[in-house]
Amino acid sequence: MMNQINSWKRRLSSNWMRIQDLLERPVQVPRSRKKQMPSTSLAETEDVLEDVDHAQEISTPVQKLRNDCERCETKRQEWIDKYNVLDSKLKKMRVSFKSLSGLYKVKLVNRMKNRKNEVIRKLRQENQRLKVELRVAKKFKPKTSVVNKSYYKEKLVLFRKELKNVKDKVNRMVAKLRQLEEQRKDFELDTTRLEHVEKDVECLKKPKMFDPSTRKCIYSCILHQVPFEKTCSLIKFIVHELTGISFTALPCTGTISNMALELGILSDLQVGELMFKENELTLSWDSTPLDGQQINSCHISSKHQNLTLQTFGMPAGTTEDYLEHILNAIHDIGCQYSTYHGIQQHVVLYTLFQSLQATLTDRAKVNKSVSDKLEEMVDRKLVQLKCFLHPLDGMASEARKELKKLDVNWSVSTSLYGHEGSAANLVHALSKLRYKENSRDPKGFKAYLLREGLKKTYIPRYVGNRLHVLFLLAGIIYKIKDSLAVYLEKFCKSMKLREAIEKDLTNPDVMVQIRVLGIMLHFCLSFFEAK
Repeated sequence: MMNQINSWKRRLSSNWMRIQDLLERPVQVPRSRKKQMPSTSLAETEDVLEDVDHAQEISTPVQKLRNDCERCETKRQEWIDKYNVLDSKLKKMRVSFKSLSGLYKVKLVNRMKNRKNEVIRKLRQENQRLKVELRVAKKFKPKTSVVNKSYYKEKLVLFRKELKNVKDKVNRMVAKLRQLEEQRKDFELDTTRLEHVEKDVECLKKPKMFDPSTRKCIYSCILHQVPFEKTCSLIKFIVHELTGISFTALPCTGTISNMALELGILSDLQVGELMFKENELTLSWDSTPLDGQQINSCHISSKHQNLTLQTFGMPAGTTEDYLEHILNAIHDIGCQYSTYHGIQQHVVLYTLFQSLQATLTDRAKVNKSVSDKLEEMVDRKLVQLKCFLHPLDGMASEARKELKKLDVNWSVSTSLYGHEGSAANLVHALSKLRYKENSRDPKGFKAYLLREGLKKTYIPRYVGNRLHVLFLLAGIIYKIKDSLAVYLEKFCKSMKLREAIEKDLTNPDVMVQIRVLGIMLHFCLSFFEAK
């Protein structure tokens, strides 16, 4: 830019000097007129030219000079304007150059540039040297290639021989390992036979006592509702089929019934230990109809434990039935505890009743009546707590009904099967995808949860009407909908359920319902916590 400006300046000064030279040079008049132009200044010359024009006595050189002067004047003005424009640009560039030089380290960049140029120069020299060496090496290429081929052929033959020897050694070691494995299995069978023989000897010496493994097998049969008279034959058959060993001494039917009774006694002692040592316990109960009977279950809760007091069938669900069942359960536990520890029975029962500080039931009137009767029995005020799951279940049922009506009014198109509405169908389908083993993808879903930094139980199982988690699941689905869509698209197994869930997740009407259910969870929990 500076070079261009300087060249324009030189051209402008040379043109201006040429114009002054032409103006100062005397004008030659033709010989026919024998007149000469006086050597005067520019202004006088212009006056003379005007007079000559009026007199129409202007010669050809004068006209040429005048035209040249006019052109030079216009050119001069153009060059002056260009000079001013370029000068202003130069000033702006200087300002920008100063600002840029403040931002960037120009000296450091120049030094790095020089160093890189030096490295490039050295690399070019090295490249030239290597090219020369390559030309020299190409002359000896045929000889070296022949030598290398023969050398590597010999090496290959040696390696193949060594490989064959190693394979033979491996085969011999594998055969030896198989023999040792067979010997180990034989030794294990011998040791198991010896152990069972020792157990049989112990059983023969002490016929009323059985080892813990035998008792565990019998307890497992009892828990799986195997009849007492079939338990011994079942254990004998399974052990003989799996190990080839036959038992000589197993408990009879009466002994097995006593073992089952022992489980109940141990449970009563565990509950009695908790009630005798703790001072603040909560008594809760709830019943459900089954085969014409009212099955009632009582529980005792402390800060760190929750134990079952007793489960029993009642003739009906009246206040007297509930109260009789609760009092009989506490009385049985007190009797067992007093007999085991040698403490007087009335002391134990008084302590057990005094440990009750609160009751936890639903909002049924009969449960309120039972709590009042218990207060009269213990002769003090009990904190009557109410379970909020029952009204929450009612609210969830009403929410499903209203959302189902909205599906009809809005003409919501859903890809999932079900009769509970689009939102509830989506919640139920995701629960099936997470937990159903055979036809769904529980392993892939667990891997997705762990990859997102969530727990495996982050999405609870949807269990239907009682104690269900419709609001909670809806809130979780809306929270992780983006990552869930990525999992369904890229990682989930290809199935019809996956495609249907993916379509409903992108349906705005369904997602609005899911969001409303999630907001209801916040309102419901905050309401019950405030109560």
